[in-house]
Amino acid sequence: MKGKQLFIILCASLLPWTAWADEEPRLTVSAPGTVACGEEFRVSFALTYYAKEDSLQQFFAPEFSGFQVLAGPSRSTSSSYSMTNGKMTSVFSFAITYVLSARDTGTFIIPSATAATSNDILTSEPVRIHVLPAGSMVQKDSADIFIKTLLSSTSGKVNAPIVLEYQLWATTMIDSIGTAKILVCDPEDFNLEMIDTRNARWEKTNLNGKEYQYATLMKCVLYPLRPGRLEIKSFRVPVFYHGQVLPKSFFDEFFSSYVSRKREVITPQKTIQVEP
Repeated sequence: MKGKQLFIILCASLLPWTAWADEEPRLTVSAPGTVACGEEFRVSFALTYYAKEDSLQQFFAPEFSGFQVLAGPSRSTSSSYSMTNGKMTSVFSFAITYVLSARDTGTFIIPSATAATSNDILTSEPVRIHVLPAGSMVQKDSADIFIKTLLSSTSGKVNAPIVLEYQLWATTMIDSIGTAKILVCDPEDFNLEMIDTRNARWEKTNLNGKEYQYATLMKCVLYPLRPGRLEIKSFRVPVFYHGQVLPKSFFDEFFSSYVSRKREVITPQKTIQVEP
């Protein structure tokens, strides 16, 4: 059976990824690994859940010792629904964001936050933040992360199947992907049939002298509905990854030199030439 609804939900999850919402609720945190003293930055806590009964009941923020809270907490909610291969997907998100500023230089740890739902108590990971002297140039993250859009063919005929695959490539460890509602293509151009990628695993390879790991993010079969030059759309995927920070001491280097960071990765647009 070919699905007619081409909106897909990529759910916040670890690999192996899937376009089905069978994940447990998760509380994640996003923050920079390095800031300059006096610089404003944001710390966000996000609860992602897949059933309304798992909605947030109470949130307990951590102590922001060593930091001044300039604004917050600000709250935002979102929800998405889709139908793919006859299966309804619901994804809900509740985010709490603070704007902070560091008072002193050094290394500080923001402890875990806690979220209480109707069914569970969830905690986020603690965050280590290195604070440099005021006016310092904060080192930019050098991680290379991108998504490849692969087609079994860039030409075909009406109703003839074409396999579309998205691969996530990275030079660093991927923690998870965030929730994203995406439109793969115009529903007047294609029917779509999802391929189960729950057994996807990381592979390693060398590209242009750099070592990458890659895995299938999503895979589907497209059935063109009309002749012409048909478009595979570009979309954004939030990716959480290990961002490196410079260790300030032997102990920093020994225990941890990484912090979870977020990057919006954009898929390349593709076209398929379809004949009658």
